[in-house]
Amino acid sequence: MSQATEPHARPDRARGARARLGLRRPSVRGAVVLGTLGLLPVGGPIWLELFGRQRRFRPGDAATLRDAGPFDAVIVPGAAVRRGAAGPFEPSRAFARRLDVAAQLLAAGLAPALLVSGGASRGEDAEADVARAYLAARWPDVLPGLITDTDAQSTDENAARARTLLPTAHRVVVVSSDNHRLRTTRVFGRRFAEVVFVGAGGAPSPFARLSQATYELAAVLAYAAEGRL
Repeated sequence: MSQATEPHARPDRARGARARLGLRRPSVRGAVVLGTLGLLPVGGPIWLELFGRQRRFRPGDAATLRDAGPFDAVIVPGAAVRRGAAGPFEPSRAFARRLDVAAQLLAAGLAPALLVSGGASRGEDAEADVARAYLAARWPDVLPGLITDTDAQSTDENAARARTLLPTAHRVVVVSSDNHRLRTTRVFGRRFAEVVFVGAGGAPSPFARLSQATYELAAVLAYAAEGRL
């Protein structure tokens, strides 16, 4: 598949918007340097958190993204779901934030389609089905453009399934948790011509964010060893 690339010539307005958004394929240089210094177990998660926070969604981002040019779809990789107080499964706080940000982008006219990807595990409902119910209750206007994938079980499968379900898409926006930026952008960048990451924040406490970033670092290293980055 093609890698994320920059067109040779674009209008000044689009070029400026793209520069503000930092639309470039991230490298693992920061993590490699930290590893060389022997600081990877501590420095790696911190670097992933700070790297992702640079692209956290802020008011005005939708307008800036529109200036960067049209996109074919907004994609949300699945995340944890939990049993709600009333019985049905609900998205976790992190998953709900991803869905809220994605719905705002779609409502702003950024793309015609919203793809939510995520299967079921441990007897839970499929993440994409839980997401559909959440969006139907809170963002019903996005439902006409909603596509759900209930099979994917990993970030790599999220991207592969997205490529299958969006066969003509070239430019996509992927919304995920902040520390997921490096792996998300590189994995999706192997399958789409251009990928823009938008962060939806992270866990509420510093300890939880560090724990999640530590897990993400292990996943980044595993994907790198397997040649999937």
